[in-house]
Amino acid sequence: QETGVADPQVLVTSRQATYGESGVQSAQVPTTLVSVSTRERWARRVRPFYVDTGALQAAIEQQARRTNAQLIHVHWSSGIGMAARRAADALGLPLVAEVRFDLAGAVMTETIRLDLPLLESVLRRRFERHLNGAAAVVAASHTLARLVADSFPDLDDRLYVVPNGVDLDHFAPDAGVRQATRARLGLSDAFVVVSTTNMLRYEGLDVLIDSAAHLERPIHLLLVGDGTQSADLESLASKRGVEATFVGRVPFAEVPGYLSAMDVFAVPRRDASVTRFASPIKAVEAMAMGVPIVASSVGDLPDLLSDGRGLVIPPGDSPALCQAIDTLRDEGVRSAIGKRAHDWARVSASWSDTVQPYRSAYAHALANR
Repeated sequence: QETGVADPQVLVTSRQATYGESGVQSAQVPTTLVSVSTRERWARRVRPFYVDTGALQAAIEQQARRTNAQLIHVHWSSGIGMAARRAADALGLPLVAEVRFDLAGAVMTETIRLDLPLLESVLRRRFERHLNGAAAVVAASHTLARLVADSFPDLDDRLYVVPNGVDLDHFAPDAGVRQATRARLGLSDAFVVVSTTNMLRYEGLDVLIDSAAHLERPIHLLLVGDGTQSADLESLASKRGVEATFVGRVPFAEVPGYLSAMDVFAVPRRDASVTRFASPIKAVEAMAMGVPIVASSVGDLPDLLSDGRGLVIPPGDSPALCQAIDTLRDEGVRSAIGKRAHDWARVSASWSDTVQPYRSAYAHALANR
């Protein structure tokens, strides 16, 4: 909106109700939350993430007509993607389909927990089948774009990469906030390693806890987020005698405060289908805050942290993670890495910079509607 790339009207699917509706409304952009249909309410008793695609399609069409939309941009796959594609077809509007992460890889890693490439390929073709009807496709990382291109070769001439960007006014270093947050959490003198994440198996937080238990000099883990592994991770930290604070899910507005409290930001992701084709936005947020990062060498992370912007280790390698954390105890090393990361983010990761490729994607979609 600020750059003139588009005049957005946001429709948030009823799936958001699964996580709570707080934070959906935006003061800057008109935002509407789709109501949960009766069918969807009943189905969610056994399928928590079920979406009534028929009702969603109708809501998209209604919103598009009301706002005189010129195109529809969908940010999710599976049934939500198909609802958007059908609405676009019904209205004769071009569809821009964005792939934020590899849903098939996530299902294989988190739910099926088996390495079955053929099944994974079948799931990917099903989850992303709406891409075939898109006038333009956007991938959130370079590795993800390569995966999409391999899975859907016909998309080459309409595939765009839009890397993650952040609001640099929101994610900005603040020494006063750092001191206040550490004092509030009782961490004034601790060496704090933080992760803000969905607590899922592939995030490798168990490796981080294992590393903390093996360090000769103690650290304090500050883990912000929630997920299927939360209870198990808390139990593991307690059993291993690791000092850890589990904050749980927090509002977006509070994330910079927790990031400011850290000495090191950790992204200890495992090597899995879903992590090989991803560029986690949490890393960019930490870089914008000027916090040094240690991360697994999966997905776009090696490129993101190249040129001394962070430390990269083999995934699942607890001794290497211990060594990296010990290296970052040196204040001079932390300061140098943090500054390089911060300087890069200021130049390459602002919303105003990263939104520009959308202009090309939208122009292509409108010209080939």
